[in-house]
Amino acid sequence: MVKDKEEGIKKKEERHVRKCEVLLSSFVFVLCFLRVANAQPVSRTVLASYALNATPIPARPDTVPLFEKPHIESEGSHKSPFLAAALSAAVPGLGEYYCGEQIWRGLIFTGLEIGLWVEYARYIQRFNDSTTGFRSFSDAHFTKGKYATFLDSALVVHQLKPIADSTNCASINRAEAQLDSLGNLSVNPDPTLADMGHQLVCSDLQQYYEMISKYKQYIPGWDALANWNEAAAKSGRMNDTFGVAERFGWGIIINHILSAIDAALLANDHNSRLRQIGR
Repeated sequence: MVKDKEEGIKKKEERHVRKCEVLLSSFVFVLCFLRVANAQPVSRTVLASYALNATPIPARPDTVPLFEKPHIESEGSHKSPFLAAALSAAVPGLGEYYCGEQIWRGLIFTGLEIGLWVEYARYIQRFNDSTTGFRSFSDAHFTKGKYATFLDSALVVHQLKPIADSTNCASINRAEAQLDSLGNLSVNPDPTLADMGHQLVCSDLQQYYEMISKYKQYIPGWDALANWNEAAAKSGRMNDTFGVAERFGWGIIINHILSAIDAALLANDHNSRLRQIGR
């Protein structure tokens, strides 16, 4: 029952992340479409004059943009594409606000930024909580003393002096090295020591907890095999949660890059229209 519930939670999180990825991809597609649409004018038939006095009605321009741009007269001074890109690289949407047109594009980038940061912070908090829970569970069910006792017992079986001390990680490593050599003898190797190829790292907590929940040689240090399996599952879920947080982190970086590019293009378009009227 617990396992089914955890699987359901994991699938729900995966669907949530996929929705966020689809949203970001859809926004990029729409932005590209609008960019192309603005660059391609759509022809429009000029209306003929039907006035009785044959005075022609001034014709409208032969072409108009699919999406109307701001009036030239109100556009003001030239905008620096570099400054626009730098502003949006710092805060997505800020460069679009600086350009002063099509503000909705800046609002979308700013909204995405807020949403991505909220999700990133949420999953980082969940990762921290799961890390605390995983380590507390491991401390409750695994002891270096029990593991050191196993190592000494194996050394005595092979008529070697017991040297493992639970308070001294270096002595545990020496015992592991001796047992590993016995499991890799070219003649009559001990098959029960075939998995002794790792050495416990005590100075790095992240690596320490990962090792005792991952490699079979540390099972003797656990109070029950079921708890070792549970710790391995907790470690996997913890890493999956961090992986989701990382994906939102990459989304934040991509959002900054896209907003910077969009702001620079917006500033270029603004300056091009000013040049057309000689300003």
